[in-house]
Amino acid sequence: EKEEKEEQEGSNDQCRGDESAKASEKIWNELTPPHSIEKLVIKNYKGVKFPNWIRGPKLGASFPSLVFLDLENCMACTKLPSLGLLSQLQSLQISNADSVITIGSEFLGTTVLSPATSFPKLEVLKLRNMKKLEEWSLTVEENQVLLPCLKSLQIQWCPKLKALPEGLKHVALCELHVEGAHNLTEIKDLPKLSDELHLKDNKVLQRISNLPMLRSIIIDDCSKLKHVAGLDALQCLRLVSPPSTETF
Repeated sequence: EKEEKEEQEGSNDQCRGDESAKASEKIWNELTPPHSIEKLVIKNYKGVKFPNWIRGPKLGASFPSLVFLDLENCMACTKLPSLGLLSQLQSLQISNADSVITIGSEFLGTTVLSPATSFPKLEVLKLRNMKKLEEWSLTVEENQVLLPCLKSLQIQWCPKLKALPEGLKHVALCELHVEGAHNLTEIKDLPKLSDELHLKDNKVLQRISNLPMLRSIIIDDCSKLKHVAGLDALQCLRLVSPPSTETF
């Protein structure tokens, strides 16, 4: 009887959750922001799919002036919108997107027929508290440009992320901050990263290699780090809780 009661309660909770998600989607779909909006924060959205007005191939035309976007606590959404289509976007923060497992080409909005540049003006990108994120890819079609203005990338508390996207090697980053990526074993092949790499509390990080333009690196509590190579331009090194005596 106890097990049956628990199962029934679980089923009731799921039904209530589904109803809440559908209600949230219905309300938010009717709250279309004006085309002139420059700053948009979507917080505590309970739907499984993002609102219709922030999805689809016409996103760039819908918000031609949007500069700042913050997606916070959209915990049920499994896929991110095609935000790369936002032509004026300069700052993007995504946090607590607990149901997103992969970030792929749909995020960039790149197809054969799409604009030649993905995220043409984005300068700051922050991914935070994405508990299930395992894979992130940045691949574009031939003759398309990726993140030409990105200066700062922060990846914090994405414990299942296995690797940084290979496409980052084409991006002229100034700053990269990686913290709490407990499945990440290697950071490599970022030939355009220039100013600073900040690594903190990455429990299985073992190798750093081929960052030929990097001038400054901070390594804080990365206890498994064993191998560092290809930092030919390095001028400043800061070790906090040094990884091991074998590292340097």
